[in-house]
Amino acid sequence: MDAEQKLADKMGVNYKINQCLIDGFNINYLVAGEGEPLLLIHGANIGWGMWYLNIPELSKKYKVIAIDLPGAGASDSLDFKNIDLQKTFVQLVENFLYFLGVDNIRVIGHSFGGWVAMKLAIASSINIKKIVLSDSLGFSRSIPVSQWPATFGVLTRFISKTFFKVTRENMDRFLSSAFYDKKSVLELFSQYYFESLLCSATRHPLLFFNRLSTFLRMRKELDLKSSLGLIKQPVMVVWGSEDKNVIYKNSKDFFKLIPNHKVEIIKETGHVPSLEKSNLFNSLVLNFFQD
Repeated sequence: MDAEQKLADKMGVNYKINQCLIDGFNINYLVAGEGEPLLLIHGANIGWGMWYLNIPELSKKYKVIAIDLPGAGASDSLDFKNIDLQKTFVQLVENFLYFLGVDNIRVIGHSFGGWVAMKLAIASSINIKKIVLSDSLGFSRSIPVSQWPATFGVLTRFISKTFFKVTRENMDRFLSSAFYDKKSVLELFSQYYFESLLCSATRHPLLFFNRLSTFLRMRKELDLKSSLGLIKQPVMVVWGSEDKNVIYKNSKDFFKLIPNHKVEIIKETGHVPSLEKSNLFNSLVLNFFQD
């Protein structure tokens, strides 16, 4: 992935990109900075590159570990059919942290990565100090009407092979749909995402979403409302006010189920505040972690 190297170099910090074998998957990850560990868990199948505007600031204070989950970035691809979300993602991340020998961590999770972060807090033996959830799954099973077609497997596979193939133009359109300000999608990041999707036909973003959903709803195991009270760590929920993918109003009533939480709404921002309003996001995160 030439674009991965360019994206990493663009950050202007010292970093290492490493690989390790975890639960049968070759896992790619980036490490930057020194200090207490901070784990970044990306959303969907975007890869660690979604944090490239955050790592330079965060790595001034923390040892940043940005993982590519299976099926994302330069990690191994996987077939999402009959996937066990707990085993393939949550347990894998836990074993990844054991492999690195890190504990007493802070975690930032975006979208699906937020769900993974909450599951780690609920059931893992890893000691987590604080958590930031950005436009996270886990609070509601509701799906925007515009995404209903992707909940049908046959239709999704047809669309991914015909009208919405993995082309640079289509993937640029897909990425921009997650942003309020379409100009926030920078060329280098778009190329990084596109190259990662070319690794395997199973990486089409619609196929990933389909495996997270059932008939017009998110899969039952993605609904964590009954377990949110078990999260004892301080949690900051960050949300883009104009997120059309994971809609704020569908989730907001359930934030209060987390005993120790605060909420930050970023105006005129879509599904990825860490990219669209990176400076504000970085400031919120660093202040929260420091408190």
